[in-house]
Amino acid sequence: MSKSESTLINSCISGYSGQFQLDLQNIIVAVSGGPDSMALLYALYKFGAGGTVVHVNYEKRGKESDLDQELVEGMSAEWGFDCISLKPGIETGKGNFQNRAREIRYQIFRDLKRELDASMIVLAHHEDDQVETILQKIFRGSGPETWQGMKIWDGELFRPLLTVKKEQILDYCKTEAIPYRIDESNLRSEFARNMIRKELSPLLEGFFPGWVENILHLSKTGIVTEQAVSYVLTALSDEKGLILKGLLSLEEELHKAVLKRFVESKTETGVSKGFLDLSKSLHELHSGQRLQIDAQYWLLLDREHLKVVKEQDEAYGDHIILSRKELTEPTHKNNLELRISSSRSKDAVLYMDADQIQWPVTIRKWTAGDSFIPFGMKNHQKVSDHLTNRKISAEMKEKALILKGADGTIDALIFPEKTDNGEHGSISELVKITDSTRHIFQLKIKPEL
Repeated sequence: MSKSESTLINSCISGYSGQFQLDLQNIIVAVSGGPDSMALLYALYKFGAGGTVVHVNYEKRGKESDLDQELVEGMSAEWGFDCISLKPGIETGKGNFQNRAREIRYQIFRDLKRELDASMIVLAHHEDDQVETILQKIFRGSGPETWQGMKIWDGELFRPLLTVKKEQILDYCKTEAIPYRIDESNLRSEFARNMIRKELSPLLEGFFPGWVENILHLSKTGIVTEQAVSYVLTALSDEKGLILKGLLSLEEELHKAVLKRFVESKTETGVSKGFLDLSKSLHELHSGQRLQIDAQYWLLLDREHLKVVKEQDEAYGDHIILSRKELTEPTHKNNLELRISSSRSKDAVLYMDADQIQWPVTIRKWTAGDSFIPFGMKNHQKVSDHLTNRKISAEMKEKALILKGADGTIDALIFPEKTDNGEHGSISELVKITDSTRHIFQLKIKPEL
């Protein structure tokens, strides 16, 4: 890249900031110390931007991580930016480190944006990242409306390098003598993005020259699909909600896409695949019945219309709603401790296969008519009969709880106190632990103080 060509990256800053009428004088800039973010920071410096650099040090590479931090702090000062370095202390051995690190990183950025009253968060994603993002969505079975990938500006996040290739960024760093450091873990293939970057991309280039441009073109397909889904949703909606008959007339994938857009337009959260799979049973609902969307929201059928409601179902009385995500760490509700893990805890009293449960779940007092398939049985049994057969005292019967999946299936009967027989409850045959169980939903009883 010649000196004149190096203005490409500088022009991205000025061009997109002008196109979207962005104020770059009080910004948050995410900088890791790698070539992408250091090139971004230098280009912002050349443009005359101002604000705060944020560096997240995960400490997973020991001294190397500290040297990354030193570089970012030093160059931030030289180029006139404030710098905040943080060490969140994530354990590298538990779960998907990259996913957890990303969630924490973005939460840090958003918290600081709010605290500093910054105008935006600026990120160094580039064209290669965009290709990898779209590929991962395709491989994971996400619908075409998600193939848009990342946006240059979404009202909070600004990605001015999104149309710049990685090779151009490296040339820019060389031409402008921009210092940067390399994270060696980015060269290993155990992470999905690294595998695509280091192994799959060269193979695809050999078999399908120009495949990158074809993948990027899918982002336009994503935009068209999103517009089409929005058009169908508008056509099937009125002031009362989404017309169920019209929704059920759609082909399954379009049905799911329209329902997903409808729910997301009414809530602050996304929609799980499990909920969309359950939506196949909408034709079985009667007016007044609901499907649980997540820990806060329900999809209610009100005569011919579907509505998203937030209030709790009074028929359940006092109850607890739990999403799967929040149970990656021990969660305490009254005198219950609940968690999903890969192995059994010694003091847990009930164990279930988390992958056989429809999430989110509700814990509530049992009512007349409740039934489930007790462990070791093939047929349903009323909870009242099960309690009688187990010779549970009248006092404990009053305290007994059920754990109910989002599909309405009762997965467990819980005694919040140990019974005279030393029992803590019963699980359903449908969620029993087997040799193929990978994730265990376990429950402990904690004495009330």
